[in-house]
Amino acid sequence: MLSCDVPFSDARLMIATLLAPSYALLLSQTTCYYCRDATPTAALWVPSFQEIDLQDGEVVTSDEPALLKSVEALDLQTQIFIQARAPWLRLTRSRTADFAYWANHCQTCGALQGDHYLFGVDGPYGLKSEEQLIALDRSDGFGSLEAVAVALR
Repeated sequence: MLSCDVPFSDARLMIATLLAPSYALLLSQTTCYYCRDATPTAALWVPSFQEIDLQDGEVVTSDEPALLKSVEALDLQTQIFIQARAPWLRLTRSRTADFAYWANHCQTCGALQGDHYLFGVDGPYGLKSEEQLIALDRSDGFGSLEAVAVALR
């Protein structure tokens, strides 16, 4: 059963803004800002993608890999994969960001570990080189991905 802190809309009603032929979870860890314990983290990675502008319908294709940030919605298959591989990554509302997204949570105290920090220069996903990307543990997903998210190249 999927768990989240906010009411979830049926994935079939989602209008995806990002499509990818495949995806993986990149696994790392951080120190919780609240309780200071080490806690696991996960981020979605795609090898290539299409972004759809819902305003004008323009589709931009990128053959470059990207990390996904501020993930507001995911297709059901990807949600199930995440819940099985990284249950600390779940849909919740951030008071700081003022919207709901798939965020990492501390395994000890439950505090949200915000994307701003995790994808920042000193965060585990503030990757500066291909070597840093390769050094992360990777768990390949099953099939394609549909999301409402921001792609970080």
